[in-house]
Amino acid sequence: VQDREFCVLLGPSGCGKTTTLRMVAGLEEISRGEISIDGGVVNDVPPKDRDIAMVLQNYALYPHMTVYENMAFGLKLRKYPKEEIDQRVREAADILSLTDYLDRRPRALSGGERQRVAIARAILKNAPILILDEATSSLDSESESFIQDALATLMQGKTVIVIAHRLSTIMKMDRIVVLDGGKSVAEGTHEELLINSSGLYH
Repeated sequence: VQDREFCVLLGPSGCGKTTTLRMVAGLEEISRGEISIDGGVVNDVPPKDRDIAMVLQNYALYPHMTVYENMAFGLKLRKYPKEEIDQRVREAADILSLTDYLDRRPRALSGGERQRVAIARAILKNAPILILDEATSSLDSESESFIQDALATLMQGKTVIVIAHRLSTIMKMDRIVVLDGGKSVAEGTHEELLINSSGLYH
């Protein structure tokens, strides 16, 4: 994956998409080979030191914190000034239509609203790499389209690796990598794969 590229992993169930992302993030050990980030091998680097933000399928929010506190958590860990944290959180809340929910706790939100908070928290961590594992899969298409537009604004300048299946998401990516049986079997843009694909992408 190139620096600041939007890349999507695509393929049938069980082909290795989530395992690949978990290995990049350091949540799964690799059996052989190397994972490099910015030119350095990170095989033995723990997840917290890889500077990667993640929204996985089974996202989790801190139930005892408000939406505002959940969103600000990563910035506080990085010791950002209080005024900057407040500005960043409120800007992200505005883009993701969460402003009215900042004082609520996660249990008072719908599933889609909680998902938006999880995405906002990951983006606000301000890591250079963002991993999204079907982060919008449980939303209806209208909500997903809204979040995709918001993500396009919030993810500028970051390297993004996504697992997604909806065509509307896939077509917006810089590169699509098609996996099958744990191997990359094709890659390119949507248009390139339609022309050159052997059939799986179709």
